[in-house]
Amino acid sequence: MQANLHGFESKANPCSNGTCDAVSQCIAGMQQQGIEDYGVDAYGPGGRLIDTNNKFHVINEFVSTQDYYTFWKLKTTLKQQGNEIVLENDCRDYLSGLNEVIEGDMGIVFSSWDNTNGIESFELD
Repeated sequence: MQANLHGFESKANPCSNGTCDAVSQCIAGMQQQGIEDYGVDAYGPGGRLIDTNNKFHVINEFVSTQDYYTFWKLKTTLKQQGNEIVLENDCRDYLSGLNEVIEGDMGIVFSSWDNTNGIESFELD
């Protein structure tokens, strides 16, 4: 997950067979889907649904089949004061690399950094 006042995206990097893509092929984000589904003014400072000047809640889900054997979708929900933005992407073929680690061997990484000077940008083509 990457976020700042103006952009938000969740992505999966399954690293199949020990090889990781430089750019994830499974992204759920505001840059394209969120704007198409909710409008350009839905997320950001003073946003119509999510005002990034205030706290909001994020729920990230790796959706699997009922038997937990196969991941098939990445889903992110942003909530603030009764408003909701749902971003999802069906990536069943791409997420297959995660299927081997679903039984508790998956590593989850969180990182945070200061990008005040705008040195880093989102991972987009």
